[in-house]
Amino acid sequence: MQYEKFCPSPLEVKLVEELARLVPQLESHMDGMKISKLSKITHYDHPELVLTFTDADGDLHEVTLRVIHTPHEDLIAQGVIKKNEPQ
Repeated sequence: MQYEKFCPSPLEVKLVEELARLVPQLESHMDGMKISKLSKITHYDHPELVLTFTDADGDLHEVTLRVIHTPHEDLIAQGVIKKNEPQ
């Protein structure tokens, strides 16, 4: 798959969207933690999924998942993308 843009790449954005869709299924595996808020941030260079959980005591816990699509080494070797620099 060829991308002209890596920040954010279509793969990063799609992965965040699909993870967000699956998040409600996680709740049953989280030992009583309830998902009280879900935020998708897909316009960032590295899209994020921000989850806010509420525990049994009513305390809030925020977890941020950041998706980073690393360019294939061939693109770096060809000079299409420079390593460790924003794309």
